[in-house]
Amino acid sequence: MPVSITKTVSVVGGLAVLMAGGGFLFFRHEKDQAAGTPGTLSDEEVRSAFEEFALTHQREYKSDLERKLRLEIFRSNLEYIKARNAQNLNFKLAVNQFADMKEEEVLGTGGCLRDFLGSAQIETAEELRGRDPSEFPETFDWSEAGCVTPVKNQGQCGSCWAFSTTGAVEGALCVAGKETTPLSEQELVDCSGKYGNLGCNGGTMDRALQYIQDNGGICTEASYPYIARKSWIKGCQAKKCKRGATIESWKQVPEDDEGAMLAALHDHGPLSVALDAEGRDFMYYHSGVLDGKCGTELDHAVLITGYGNDAKSGEDYWLVKNSWGKTWGDKGYLKVFRNKGKEGECGIAMEPFYAVVKKEKQETDAVEEIQRLSEALFPEEI
Repeated sequence: MPVSITKTVSVVGGLAVLMAGGGFLFFRHEKDQAAGTPGTLSDEEVRSAFEEFALTHQREYKSDLERKLRLEIFRSNLEYIKARNAQNLNFKLAVNQFADMKEEEVLGTGGCLRDFLGSAQIETAEELRGRDPSEFPETFDWSEAGCVTPVKNQGQCGSCWAFSTTGAVEGALCVAGKETTPLSEQELVDCSGKYGNLGCNGGTMDRALQYIQDNGGICTEASYPYIARKSWIKGCQAKKCKRGATIESWKQVPEDDEGAMLAALHDHGPLSVALDAEGRDFMYYHSGVLDGKCGTELDHAVLITGYGNDAKSGEDYWLVKNSWGKTWGDKGYLKVFRNKGKEGECGIAMEPFYAVVKKEKQETDAVEEIQRLSEALFPEEI
């Protein structure tokens, strides 16, 4: 989609780009300066890479000035990527759909969280504390069990919280023995406002989970498709779509306890979590275990689907599904350092949640029920 600096808001590759009064917003990547001075690339190298990028991502700039400005941003990002990859890091960066954008522009999409509910309003799964890590396998991935839907793209809407929520419920369906069904982020964007969510202007997973529990479930994605904006004209369409899942309950995993997170992931399915996505290391992540420059100012929501140990670096990691499409990261996924500090890498241990879906009756349960009824109806004669 075309990039424009002549509008207050334009769309770039499905992402909101903030402009100011027809002028371009220049920012310094101050947080990235500590990474070292980027390597110098020749004009020919940059121009060739930029042309390939523009073709791949279908960029159509409105003017020569805009193209020149985007080229300079691309140069800065490409040099940063080259410099970081030349260092002895546990991860690699690569050009992706954000390469002609400033970090502040991307965070217009990534910064999609609001204040979470207070602890007094949330049930915490205290029973998960103190579990012995040796009872769990060394590596585990719910996607290998068919419990994770394909990578999605939130586009120009600040709805990461909705995608993280549906991912947790989709996984809980599978854990309960039901079909893994893609669920409607659009319903959460349109309908959960009374719970404190703000549609494309942000929300939280706990509020979204409470909405699902209180309102008889959530619709399928097919019956209530995503449009990357709030349906202001039609409004909430939850009564007209097909229910895809209901949840019995939802809980928060004890905060700042990655051992409890491990137990919750194994026992209950994929975890809805928040993290600090600020910085170019996250923006251009491509492979390896991310242990870059991030803090604990939670501004993005994702889904933990598994964990393991990276053979190359020897580092433990969480396997995370993002909502920025398959052209970002490792086909839409990333590995985040596990067992690092109290709050976890990038604050990933600060706000974890899971959903509970009522399990299907197993065949053995049915047999036991039949036997119980038979004994009640036809007691043996004494």
